[in-house]
Amino acid sequence: MNTDIYDVHQKREINVWIELTKGEQFIGKIYLDNDERLQDLMNDNRIFIPTYKLSAGSENSENLENYKMVILNKSAIIRIEEADSAKRK
Repeated sequence: MNTDIYDVHQKREINVWIELTKGEQFIGKIYLDNDERLQDLMNDNRIFIPTYKLSAGSENSENLENYKMVILNKSAIIRIEEADSAKRK
């Protein structure tokens, strides 16, 4: 297989706190390019953001097995910010 056609590069993982237009709030993980900021992601031309959402009832946010993949439409997000692994109230 010719791997020259693939754009392979490292991304960095960040924890985020997200609030959606319907009131749902959760901790998730997203991946950014090394030189990308969260506001760059929100202002680029992509409509959807792949996000790993912390599963309900899970206290351990360090293990990716506790997350489920969701694809969020940016228009449904009213607030997103970098967060530590602690859940917000």
